[in-house]
Amino acid sequence: MPNVTELYKQNEGNRILEVAYGSLEDVTEESLREGLIKPRIVEEVMSGSGDFQEMNSLDDAVSNLRIPIEFSRKKQDLFETAVLSVLEDGDEDVYEEEIRDVAKNACVGFGTKQNYVDKGKRWVRENFWKHVSDCTALCALNHPLLAISEVTWNGMSDKVSMNARLLGTGLAFGGMGSIMARCRDYSRKVFNVTDKEEDVITKHDKYFLAGWNLTTTPGFYFLAGSRDLDELVKASIFVTVYGAVTGDWWGYATDVFRDLIGVEECERTSYPDLIRKQSPLVKKGIAVGLGATSVGLLGLIYSITPEAKDIFSGFWK
Repeated sequence: MPNVTELYKQNEGNRILEVAYGSLEDVTEESLREGLIKPRIVEEVMSGSGDFQEMNSLDDAVSNLRIPIEFSRKKQDLFETAVLSVLEDGDEDVYEEEIRDVAKNACVGFGTKQNYVDKGKRWVRENFWKHVSDCTALCALNHPLLAISEVTWNGMSDKVSMNARLLGTGLAFGGMGSIMARCRDYSRKVFNVTDKEEDVITKHDKYFLAGWNLTTTPGFYFLAGSRDLDELVKASIFVTVYGAVTGDWWGYATDVFRDLIGVEECERTSYPDLIRKQSPLVKKGIAVGLGATSVGLLGLIYSITPEAKDIFSGFWK
């Protein structure tokens, strides 16, 4: 199996093209726009510039691109730009099968029913793990801290606190965790906040979580069973302040868990290289360990309260 990385280094543009498109039967105008070929190749075809002056359509462009022997140096450059994203992913060796898969995924069957089904499955798979990551980060960080505040400063009964933690977990994995994290991502995008701006991220996430908690806390604790107005006010004030204090912790946990689960690389400068460079399996193990630690702390908090002991003993009877 040819090592495409080596071919690329040796300037073998024709061979790379042959590898990628050798098994493709149907490459349409839509697939060319959506697929492996980079936007500037489309722009040159549509504008009739460069080596594509005699081409009347994108289909003609595809036909020409699929004849390696007629490749000019410029066309080779354009195609190499198309596979560059694969070659620069950080893998030392990229083989024929990987390039072929990229070409197939990008171009074959675009616009067909099966292709839409495949895209839908891929979207669900990718977003499912992002959802799991975001919700796990949210619960692992917040549950122990909020449980302490609920059974002490807020004066809640252990039963209400437990209900709140269970309800919070259900709401998070039911969609609220993802909505919360995606809203944060959108807010960062609006305010042009990047992962490399640690100071700006800290302020942004603090303000975001404080505002989020202020608007959602009263209804949340009401659903958890709290009917005392004083209790609701105290809880709302505390959780809003809590968001302002720990917003950056939550943001950091979200970014780190995405990296650990393999959803999205964490580019924060404070993220330890020792963890960043671990294998995907080790990272997933770390994520599981952090989640288990959070559950253990939550159990410890409730185990030292007399009321919790009564609840547990009654539960097991």
